[in-house]
Amino acid sequence: MDFKKHYDIDARVFDYFGQEQLSENERRRNYIVFKNFPVKQGEKILEIGSGRGWFSLEMAKLGHDITAVDLSQDNLDKISSQSARVRTVYGSADDLPFTEERFDWIVMNEVLEHLEKPKEVLEHIRSFLKPLGKVFISVPYDEKIVQELCIHCHLLTPRNAHLHSFSEESLTKLAKDSEYIVLRTFKYLSKIFTRTGLIKVVKFLPDSLFYLKDQISCELFRKPEYITIIIQAKKKEI
Repeated sequence: MDFKKHYDIDARVFDYFGQEQLSENERRRNYIVFKNFPVKQGEKILEIGSGRGWFSLEMAKLGHDITAVDLSQDNLDKISSQSARVRTVYGSADDLPFTEERFDWIVMNEVLEHLEKPKEVLEHIRSFLKPLGKVFISVPYDEKIVQELCIHCHLLTPRNAHLHSFSEESLTKLAKDSEYIVLRTFKYLSKIFTRTGLIKVVKFLPDSLFYLKDQISCELFRKPEYITIIIQAKKKEI
């Protein structure tokens, strides 16, 4: 199936915007992402693969200049209905619909693992960054991708449409091979919390205290759910 068609159908079949869809895992993840996103007022942000819009909507609430790009017009319409401050544009990571526009930040939260050719995408988006612009990428960490037999096409199909699994080493290598400088990496949301149900037991903890405990757990047990990398395009030599 054409991947663009796949994500269009996916958004129409599943309701990602209901409040019941926001799990405790995702709520804590979102807090950690926002806490570690070093955007400054006045900087322009482009989110690729905005999905249900949790990131873009929060950026708009904080007063940032945010553009959301997604392959589902349904998703984009729902984002627009929640906030007129989010500019929504239909498009894909490998074919961004801009000409002269450039951004201080390009953000991809849980997108890179879905892409057939992530290196080509990172090379493509580089030209949409301002000088000194940065890319903020979050992906599942060291994911064990499960393949299941599709009842329709009878081919092995990756669960959740995840095509790649990333370690810190492979993600760093991908960035460097795509002509970026790695500014920072960090891991978060320990599986000790998410896979045991403990995250619901400690839901009374303030986000700041949970974050501290989560970082300690990730350091001790080395089993995080996610890794984020912040990268910057290398300057072209004259």
